[in-house]
Amino acid sequence: TNNGARLGGYHIRGGGIHSTNSYVTMTDCIIKNNKALSYDSWDGSLQGYGGGIYLAGGGWTIQNTVIANNKMLDGALSGCAFYGAGIYVNGTLTLDNCLIIGNSRKRGTTSQGGSTDSWPGSPSGAGLYAGGGTITIQNCTFANNNGTGITRGNGTVTVRDSVLHHNGVDVSGTMTLLNSDISDASGTGSGC
Repeated sequence: TNNGARLGGYHIRGGGIHSTNSYVTMTDCIIKNNKALSYDSWDGSLQGYGGGIYLAGGGWTIQNTVIANNKMLDGALSGCAFYGAGIYVNGTLTLDNCLIIGNSRKRGTTSQGGSTDSWPGSPSGAGLYAGGGTITIQNCTFANNNGTGITRGNGTVTVRDSVLHHNGVDVSGTMTLLNSDISDASGTGSGC
């Protein structure tokens, strides 16, 4: 809670948790109020991944966990490309009985992200961004994320018995949706 990652090169990875090639089961946790921050200058190559959690490679199971109010913050002059304010994943992930709420990309007026004015346009996967791998989401709620609830850029995403509601866009990209309540999906699937 309340951690931050600042741009040290060209990419920001994991405001709360940064994991590469790890195998983890995380249960009954709260990942909230973490920030990934960029500086004010922009050279066109800056990217941010995972305001709350960054997972690359390996395999994770996250159960009974809240991932909330994590932010990707831009400086006033920046134009970073951000992926997954709540979670960025390029590996194997199972989310089971989790609540992913209120994650967002914001524009700041200083390098510390002093303002919380909304950035024009939607971040990619404010709740979760799938950059690759195999992602299974079951019995989860994605709500009130400022941008897309779930974005599939690459990989395989299956959403089952879950609720996506009141995100900027609930679902973006092609994925399998089964027995879920999606209020304004732009993806494809059956059983919703």
